[in-house]
Amino acid sequence: MSGAGSSSPPSRAQEVYSAIREDILTAAIKPGQLVLEAELATQHGVSKTPVREALQTLAAEDLVTAIPRRGYLVTSMGFNDVREMMELRLIIEPAMAAAAAKHATPETVEQLESLFARHLDATTVSEQTASARGFHQTIALAARNERARRTLEGLWDTTTRVYFLMPSIERHLSSEAEFTAHRAILEAIAAADEKAARIAMHDHLNASNRDVLAAFLGE
Repeated sequence: MSGAGSSSPPSRAQEVYSAIREDILTAAIKPGQLVLEAELATQHGVSKTPVREALQTLAAEDLVTAIPRRGYLVTSMGFNDVREMMELRLIIEPAMAAAAAKHATPETVEQLESLFARHLDATTVSEQTASARGFHQTIALAARNERARRTLEGLWDTTTRVYFLMPSIERHLSSEAEFTAHRAILEAIAAADEKAARIAMHDHLNASNRDVLAAFLGE
């Protein structure tokens, strides 16, 4: 900390990490693409050291894989990757929603209401994915299960990449079904209704799974 009530600015390595990570999640860097330290260093105006540190962190997050003497390969994303991600979310998140309903504070409900309002007003894919992800992250934090939350962060990364890679499912993010589902989850958590929160999240993810997988198959 640099002083009371303030925090140190991000290091150059952290800035480079955030920029590369954002490029991967938004598909500016495509799945299966080979990235090189030297090229990224030139692009970001830094030496290879912060780039190497950033790529090592991204490898730990399973967003890239080191290829000895070549570079780093951005993690691919096929049908099975997407299917597994959606199935895992369906296993974990309904229970997290129920736990959030049990533990949620008025501040949690206020945050969810704010994120829901942001989602309603969002006009770009970046804004829509950020507000939707924030909504689910807030629920996970309220559930008070840090291991599950960390697992979900990786699954949400894959979800974000799907929306940027497949324009055909962008409309799902701004659909009435999406808003109705989030509203039902929010209302259940606000009412501290664990059963309703679990069911609402399950129904929401089940519907999302069908849409995403159908779009992936071109149906």
